[in-house]
Amino acid sequence: MNIYPIQPGRYKRTYATHLAPESAIVGFTSPSAAPRIGDLLAAEVISVGKHTMIETEHGVTMNLFPGDRLIGAFGYRYATDQYEGVVPQTWGETCDLLSVGGVCGEVRSAHTSMSAPTRRSRLSGSHRCGD
Repeated sequence: MNIYPIQPGRYKRTYATHLAPESAIVGFTSPSAAPRIGDLLAAEVISVGKHTMIETEHGVTMNLFPGDRLIGAFGYRYATDQYEGVVPQTWGETCDLLSVGGVCGEVRSAHTSMSAPTRRSRLSGSHRCGD
């Protein structure tokens, strides 16, 4: 299995990853199974939508810009005034940022007042961090 190293300082870790020790997030691999809730992923912001900031693993908010590289976690979200999001069935080319805390998935429905979600693309054909 190839491990693509995570270069220090190149990634913004989101709050969704705060329980994972820094020593466990050393690289990412090509996924061999469907994503599961809690799987970490490394991805690049391709368009900034509703979420223009993230909360880091230390609880600090940071602005998001296209090209930012983030480490987040797959999860479900059901917020009737924002998005309903699910863990995707496959490791696709893109995913949505479902929350400021770094929960990622696919938007299934959105409140009528919501703008498009912030989109992320996978890095180097891989997503899963720290396997």
